[in-house]
Amino acid sequence: MAMLETGLAGLVGTLVGLAGYLVGRSVLHRPDANGQLALPTDVLPPVPAMTIVVLGLPVLAAAATAVLLRRVATTPLGVVAGPVAPGRPGRGRRC
Repeated sequence: MAMLETGLAGLVGTLVGLAGYLVGRSVLHRPDANGQLALPTDVLPPVPAMTIVVLGLPVLAAAATAVLLRRVATTPLGVVAGPVAPGRPGRGRRC
């Protein structure tokens, strides 16, 4: 469930970021009297590269969530971390 939520939030975030980039690019594309641009807004990244970024970042975020939460279990009494390996002290004993 957390993996799906993270993936969807990442997708929404990348789409909002892409929209902001495209709007900002069109707003800042104002040549001066000499025809010079203040920013290099005349160069657009390739569409396949933007597609890979927009779709790849949410997949990467969801995969990281799945890996980092693989030992966590949610119970009616709360969230429980997985068992500690034998011979290793628990987190509270490291002090």
